[in-house]
Amino acid sequence: MRFDLPRTGVLAAIGRELGSTPVLLLVAPRGGGKSHLLKRLFDETRARGAPSALVQLEPVSGSPEMLDSELSRLAGPILGRVAASGTPAFDSLLRRLKDRRPSATLFLDDVTEIRTLSYYPGVEEPLDKFLAAVESGGRAVLTSRFSYWMARRFPELTVRSIPRVSAAELAEAGASEAELIASASAGITVHAVSLAESLEDGAGSVAIALAQELSPGGRIEAECRATLSELLHRARGYGACKTVLHVLSDQEGLKLTEVARRVDRTPGATRDYLRWLEEVDLIAVREKRFYFVDPVLRVWSRIYARGTPPGADDIRREVEGYLEGLTPLTPLPMNAPEDKVLAFTLPAPRREDFID
Repeated sequence: MRFDLPRTGVLAAIGRELGSTPVLLLVAPRGGGKSHLLKRLFDETRARGAPSALVQLEPVSGSPEMLDSELSRLAGPILGRVAASGTPAFDSLLRRLKDRRPSATLFLDDVTEIRTLSYYPGVEEPLDKFLAAVESGGRAVLTSRFSYWMARRFPELTVRSIPRVSAAELAEAGASEAELIASASAGITVHAVSLAESLEDGAGSVAIALAQELSPGGRIEAECRATLSELLHRARGYGACKTVLHVLSDQEGLKLTEVARRVDRTPGATRDYLRWLEEVDLIAVREKRFYFVDPVLRVWSRIYARGTPPGADDIRREVEGYLEGLTPLTPLPMNAPEDKVLAFTLPAPRREDFID
């Protein structure tokens, strides 16, 4: 069955933010519910009769011409006039974004995909220019899975982390074992939904549900495998990053010097590896110690990144060890006062925590 999380409180909070912030960037890890919330915001806006358009940028950002054509098709009525013949496609698009209808709201999913256009001749700093054009026009809601990189690269943007799914939200939606699901999933939407549905389908406990979903063919297993593959391929230093993740899957909370010793590299080189993993939001640093952003992905890594296929006993042992160490999930508001950007699964980052 499909377990639906309406997240009405989060939607209301975003709506209040938009009342005072014309351009808002929503961030969360892969599987954190960004696209789902963006679609709901778009549907609510359209239901009110307000001019709006929703564009998923990842599949349409193959080239400047493709992006210009698809944005014209999907958002044409709220964009500015088409530029004169002969104007380069990306320049034409930027002009139309700047001149769009002030009363309209543009919903753009995965805005960081615009970076891929930098491989084309004559297109320099495409994301910088794209965001500048978006900010100079009307309202816009953007999403990205790369919270660390976006916050450092564009400090002028208003960034809000989508709060983790809480036990209260799960219980309101009808989930059994809501508190344990919230903690076991780390509040990451895709994991929480998979566990809730597994329990609805007859799994006897959260432990059984998580073991089933982390087994070959399980939804959480497939999601973790896809997440690791996608984000590692976006990171620099693929092999070195895999090694660091292997170390952190054995033991989290290590400091830089401890990670360097275990990967047998200098602290300087290891600092680079860790920064590359932060840039794609696979790890986070707090109080100079390093952790997986998604703790369920760490469990997956302990199960599958061992060079031999796991058996049922291996999966059950890792799941039981993980659940025994859980602490209750404490919900964080979207606009906690500590910082403009909230961490998704860890306390809000402080500037001194960033790797320079």
